[in-house]
Amino acid sequence: MIKGLISNASPWGRRDNIKESQPKVLDPDVVLEGLIRLRKRIDERFPCRNLGLVCRDLEAIARDVKRNCRSIEKPIWGLRFGIAGLVLLAVGMLIMTLNRIDYAFGIKTLADLVLVLDSGVNDLVMVFLGIFFLVSLEKRIKRKVAFRVLRELNALIHVIDMHQLTKDPGRLLNSWKSSLYSPKNTMSSFELVRYLDYCSEMLSFVSKVASLHIQRIDDPEIIAAVNKMEILTTGLSRKIWQKIMIIRGMEISKSSAAS
Repeated sequence: MIKGLISNASPWGRRDNIKESQPKVLDPDVVLEGLIRLRKRIDERFPCRNLGLVCRDLEAIARDVKRNCRSIEKPIWGLRFGIAGLVLLAVGMLIMTLNRIDYAFGIKTLADLVLVLDSGVNDLVMVFLGIFFLVSLEKRIKRKVAFRVLRELNALIHVIDMHQLTKDPGRLLNSWKSSLYSPKNTMSSFELVRYLDYCSEMLSFVSKVASLHIQRIDDPEIIAAVNKMEILTTGLSRKIWQKIMIIRGMEISKSSAAS
């Protein structure tokens, strides 16, 4: 499944008949397909737990990201037409200013020339400020959409962490004594490993969904936010796998003692 997450940059995301020199990018369709399979596996294994609902939320975000990726690639034509109009206006004003610098129309002294240039330059500065505003506005609109999704993913990371937080391997020991407020543990060691593994896999998919923004938007702030999210999910996954290794070590110890 991991191999399928990366596809060649073709319109259909296919790998056949594609030159190896072409760049490779994450395919939103393949990421979404992997998430759907993960959600079905969780529902099949743990139908009475809320982990499947968390995966459904991640699946819904992935669908939004898929739509956003397509819209982010497309230019905002209204703003582009506005920029083109301002550029034409700037060219027209520059031509008018140059035409006014003509001694035949009464400009006889240096002071008159300065007045004409000052008026024309002020108008051109205002037009160029308008062009800069519209150019940056498109980038800010797309950045706002990307950060909204990243905030949702960041919140989901902590929800996943809450699900694995109480899954303590020590509860599998015969010597474990629960307190009045201890969470109930009804899972076997096999089920606990599968549950933790699903949490780790979901964290991996969170980082994959977040990384879809990097390949669509060349924005340093978004790239930095996604990199921080990658570090967070990697750290949490490492903590989960430590629990899994402890459980497997306990199983090996039990089997050795039994033999």
